[in-house]
Amino acid sequence: MTNHALKPGRGGIFRSYAHMLEALAIRRATPLLRLRTAADIESRLQMLNGGPDAVPGLIAVVVRDYDGSIDQNGRVDVLINASPSTQTYAAPSLAGQHLRIHPIHLLSLDPVVKRSSFDHKTGTFTIPGRTAGVFVSREGFRRNGAALKSGAGAASGGPPETLAGCIASPAHPKLCATGRRTGPGHLARHGVYHALLEPTINRR
Repeated sequence: MTNHALKPGRGGIFRSYAHMLEALAIRRATPLLRLRTAADIESRLQMLNGGPDAVPGLIAVVVRDYDGSIDQNGRVDVLINASPSTQTYAAPSLAGQHLRIHPIHLLSLDPVVKRSSFDHKTGTFTIPGRTAGVFVSREGFRRNGAALKSGAGAASGGPPETLAGCIASPAHPKLCATGRRTGPGHLARHGVYHALLEPTINRR
């Protein structure tokens, strides 16, 4: 940045922190996003948006687990829209598939990613501008959603309001992502988030 007057504020810093934790939590909850070998990647990953008719500025990837040996979700679809405007991507081969946005996205501090969607009748994804969206099967959505509720209940006796609504900063444990102070009871409601993250951070 050449303009030294442009400095991030507290709210922006915490939102960036929350977004990083959200991405790590999705990775932790989705084994297909943690493939370990080149052979696995080559056999399971397919780029969907390619060729002369590709939608500019959009990356579309599907990762499959045909036998359930890695991920019981069976598949995960990732779309990254680098353009400033909403993009749609139609894959006729996906018509009839019941894909839903990852449940961790639905608990996001970011309202934009929640507008990502999939039309199972036409196999069409809709992704807002400057947004990365992860989609799982309907069964995977239920499984991951149940795990989130279970973890949140164990941490606080109730579900989290938002995944990153008030995540403690290591340097400022009493400050939430919006920059306002909060009590330990409020932070405890997000214990599921850290439960998902801790093994990822410790291992890689």
